[in-house]
Amino acid sequence: MSLESFDGIVDYMKSIPSLEVVPGSQEKRNDSYSSGGKGFTDMISRTQSKYEAITWYTNFIRNRQIIKEAHVDIEYLANLMTETGVYVSSFASLLFDHLLKIAGEIDLSILRFPDIQNPYMMVYRINIIAWRESERVLFYEETEGGLLGLFESIKFRPNEKYLASFSQDMIESATAEAESLFS
Repeated sequence: MSLESFDGIVDYMKSIPSLEVVPGSQEKRNDSYSSGGKGFTDMISRTQSKYEAITWYTNFIRNRQIIKEAHVDIEYLANLMTETGVYVSSFASLLFDHLLKIAGEIDLSILRFPDIQNPYMMVYRINIIAWRESERVLFYEETEGGLLGLFESIKFRPNEKYLASFSQDMIESATAEAESLFS
């Protein structure tokens, strides 16, 4: 069991006898964003596509706290996908060239511990791939770029059997200590 992947972390968390999956908390969704241009490079449409990609990411993740915690440099990926140009590498490529490229990828899995606002453990994965495709004939170019996204999450909490194993004194002591933190 590897703790270096989302599935490995989830499998490990499921194997802990004192934890259970919060019913209905499992999410998995895919989405994509793409934009393109034809003709000569247009800086305005590239800038617009970049900001649309950043907006797409925010709407795709849907959780501002996760966006803040993950520190994904979506602006960097948006810049990669809006980059234009098939680079000239030979005389033949000056006349015609085609490029399909995975420009960048971020794949991270995070185990988030409970806090006051979120009293559960959460494992989530964000996978974003930036790609672009360009085709040029002489000076006329068609370029398209995009982002492919995968988001997965699952929440865990202590199970009832585990909580029932605590003595009443232990529960009262923990409650008093927690309340003293906020007094």
